[in-house]
Amino acid sequence: MKVLKELGSGLDTVSIEEVQLGLHAGFEPHEIIFTPNGVSLQEIEQVAKLGVQINIDNLSILEQFGTKHPHIPVCIRINPHVMAGGNSNISVGHIDSKFGISIHQIPLLIRIVKNTKMIINGIHMHTGSDILDIDVFMRASEILFDVAIQFKGLEFI
Repeated sequence: MKVLKELGSGLDTVSIEEVQLGLHAGFEPHEIIFTPNGVSLQEIEQVAKLGVQINIDNLSILEQFGTKHPHIPVCIRINPHVMAGGNSNISVGHIDSKFGISIHQIPLLIRIVKNTKMIINGIHMHTGSDILDIDVFMRASEILFDVAIQFKGLEFI
C-alpha cells in the first residue's frame, strides 16, 4: 500500500480493518472511500468518525445514517441492473446482485434524502470486471448519469 500511496493512488476499502490499514500505511482520510456491503450502521459510523468518504449501498442504512448524521456527506452505490463482466461470477450490477441500490428504488432513495436532508456528494456504480462489450458499458454509464442529474452538488461520480 505504501508503494501505491507513493504512486498517487487512493484506496477503495470494504471493511474498517482495510480503512485502518490504509491510514496506517500513510493514506489521508480523504484519499480513502469505504464501500462496504452488509455491515452494521455502527461500523459505518466508526469509519465516518475517521473522516473517510462513505459509500452506502442500501436504503435501510442510508435512512438510518441520514437520520442520525445528515451533515456528513455520503456517496450512494446504485445497481443499474446491467449484466456486465467477463463471466457471471464477476458481474455485480445485475438484477439479482446484492450490491447497490436498485435503479427501481431511486424514487425511495430521493425521498429518504429529502426527508433526512442528508448530503449526497457522490454516485457510485460497479457492474463487473473484464467488460469487453462497449455497448454494455455505455448502457450502464447512461443509467449512472441519469441518476446523477437528480442530485445537485455532486462532487464526484
